[in-house]
Amino acid sequence: MSYLPSVPVATATTTTSAESAYPQRLASTVEVLIDGIAAFSSICDAVDHAKHSVVVTVSYLQSDGRLQLAGNRGDLLDYLWSVALRGVDVRCLLWAEPILGTYPNICNDRPERLRMIENIGKNLPSSVQQALADGEDVLAKPTKTGKLYLRWDRLAPETLKRTVLGPIHCHHQKSWIVDGAIAFVGGMNITNGYMTHPGHEVAENAISFVSPGERDVHDVYVKFTGRDPVADALNNFAERWNSASCVTNKASIHRESAMALPRSEAAATEVLDPETLLAPVNPGAKPSIRVQLTRTFPEYPHLSSTVTRPPRYEMSILEQYMLVIPRAKRYVYIENQSIQSRAIVAELVKATERGVRIAILVPAHSQFWGRLNSATTAGLVAVCANEHNSLAHPVVNHPTSKKLYFTPHVHSKLMIVDDELLIVGSCNIAERSLKSDSELNISVWDPKIVRSTFRRLMAEHIDQPLSDGDAFDLMATFKQVAQANAVRLQNKRPVVGHIAAVNAATYGKMGLLATLEHTYVAFLIYTFLFLFPSASQHDFRSNVRNLHFVGIPILVLIVAYFVLL
Repeated sequence: MSYLPSVPVATATTTTSAESAYPQRLASTVEVLIDGIAAFSSICDAVDHAKHSVVVTVSYLQSDGRLQLAGNRGDLLDYLWSVALRGVDVRCLLWAEPILGTYPNICNDRPERLRMIENIGKNLPSSVQQALADGEDVLAKPTKTGKLYLRWDRLAPETLKRTVLGPIHCHHQKSWIVDGAIAFVGGMNITNGYMTHPGHEVAENAISFVSPGERDVHDVYVKFTGRDPVADALNNFAERWNSASCVTNKASIHRESAMALPRSEAAATEVLDPETLLAPVNPGAKPSIRVQLTRTFPEYPHLSSTVTRPPRYEMSILEQYMLVIPRAKRYVYIENQSIQSRAIVAELVKATERGVRIAILVPAHSQFWGRLNSATTAGLVAVCANEHNSLAHPVVNHPTSKKLYFTPHVHSKLMIVDDELLIVGSCNIAERSLKSDSELNISVWDPKIVRSTFRRLMAEHIDQPLSDGDAFDLMATFKQVAQANAVRLQNKRPVVGHIAAVNAATYGKMGLLATLEHTYVAFLIYTFLFLFPSASQHDFRSNVRNLHFVGIPILVLIVAYFVLL
């Protein structure tokens, strides 16, 4: 038995935040899929061979009509429609981003939603496209047995009203389940930027070292089989599906009723029992790999009547981090898009003081919502002050001579501890991810799988073939390569390997222009929420032009004040 614990399952008298944590289960197989070509090839191969059912949870997706799923399978809804045409029962849960529309998503005003839906579902019947644009749940039956169910889901308005920037919190889970027998859990969105190979050597959509743009993305998925853990994944989907906001809260997406067209397809109003999709018991299966699904599930009032366990709220992902890091004995390796949690960084500092070695891979460019607070920065500085520890970002020589480098974006949410435990999923190490978004992670306790995954990642980032060496030696090489490449970047020389060291003291800091830009964006958002407190009834992008007339003069006055001061 590993000394790294799972999250305990609460009893009826337990008051822990992990009230509905799934128990540790035994999986039959576990496969770690690094980067998008491997992940989506495996996902689509399973879906291509589906005989009965496919269920998908989607957060962000590309909606400009240019998406090519691995193997040139085209856009998401067209692909799922083709699966339904084969007689498969397909369900897709789409996150309904309420106001921002800052990502190419399908949650803006109705004309834009319709255009985007037509992009990603060119082959869908027109009535289905129109219904989706109206924010309706849709059931289309192209064959006797084939069905395509589509539902929108956003956070409960009651929850949003209790958060300062509530509408920005999102349904962030990413999962696929095929025939109730094969499940995939990870962090990848559905965009072309994720369709990459490990190493990211060839990246036509890469960004330069300086200028952000469409990004080449590094991320991880886990494929697993075994009746019990797959049943948990289905249970999570059913809880989301049965309480989706397009069913429980008809005002969840702004719609212009005068533009809504009648359709022949019946709305998908059924309540899903996950047992109906679960594969039969395989008497020959011998599951032996210990796994556990953990979640962030905020307190959604409309979840109180789900068909299975009603999760009042759940923070088992946070609980697991706080259980595992204090028990680490040798090393902790982290890949994460956003490291903001003071509590978790504080545990990393304590681990460093105990002699645990730590290596962290982060994006080169900290995002708007990923800026670090002073306590987090101080913690990372303390971690990196140890001569054995490192903080790095990916970097690859650019395939053209015009730009020396590009920096693949780190979107993975992964932690490996002591060759004993692997955690992969959708959850960033950030307060909103650990407490406010909906998230789904999988943990794996299997030394062989964990050791292999750690060494595969090291080989990708160091760009060297690695033997089954000691973790300390690999982490030392990781730091040496990262530090050497940081010097090469300063001297504008080609890098050797795919990582460069990050200065923990300055990482996440914003310059003057970035500060003004983000202050202005925050001003627009808060002004919008003040003017339109019922955010679910309005669209940010359709009103932003009016806000500019107020915002730009105010920004000019602020800048003039500081210049003349």
